[in-house]
Amino acid sequence: LFLNYSHEFPAFDDENKLTYHGIGGQVLLYRRPHSDRYTLSIESDPRQRIGISIHSGYQHTTKGMKLFYGLLQSTIRPTDWMDLTPALSFARITKEEAWIIGQFSDGFNLFADRDVDQTDFALRGTLIFSRNVSLQFFTQVFLVKGRYDNFKKLVRPTELLPVDLGIPSIDFFQKMVNSNIVFRWEYLPGSTLFVVWTHTREGDYGDYKHTIPREIREAFKIPPDNIFLAKISYWWSQ
Repeated sequence: LFLNYSHEFPAFDDENKLTYHGIGGQVLLYRRPHSDRYTLSIESDPRQRIGISIHSGYQHTTKGMKLFYGLLQSTIRPTDWMDLTPALSFARITKEEAWIIGQFSDGFNLFADRDVDQTDFALRGTLIFSRNVSLQFFTQVFLVKGRYDNFKKLVRPTELLPVDLGIPSIDFFQKMVNSNIVFRWEYLPGSTLFVVWTHTREGDYGDYKHTIPREIREAFKIPPDNIFLAKISYWWSQ
């Protein structure tokens, strides 16, 4: 069992990028507010056939941002030659004062209150057929949706003024499916053959109001990119 608390003092935040004044080229940098973070982790004995770990956390700032996140992961070893690790994670951020990338207002970068929901389903595993032959795989469905509203422009590091864009919000919904398989064969001592297959589906269309099950189905309709790679090495002994 692990418990942790941390406090972040106000600081200039590079993650929100530089903001350039439209006249004179003055450089402004967003100043991050105070925040408090609490985390909790519970892990079982990793030497057992089945292991479980749970991680969760909560963070809030003096400007009203709240972050909740959680991770549930298990390690399953049905046999000595098989290792499977399924994982499910989620995160929700509300009222985060954030820069809208690439958007400007009167020469100032545009900020807004951002809400984000993130979900990640993943499965990784290793199959060891012999000392010389193994197979590793990883598959993931990653979804993130968000919304920007209450638009504002940064005029001083800690001062943002409201901006009327004539639209209620800006939404985004990104979907990604990743899979890869790596086959390894050490056909001679020090000489190895690797064969890799990578499968990717990625799209950034959707509506913030759409549900997670719907978007998972839609993610598998995105045209995929498939890549096959092979690498062989041979060791000359002396």
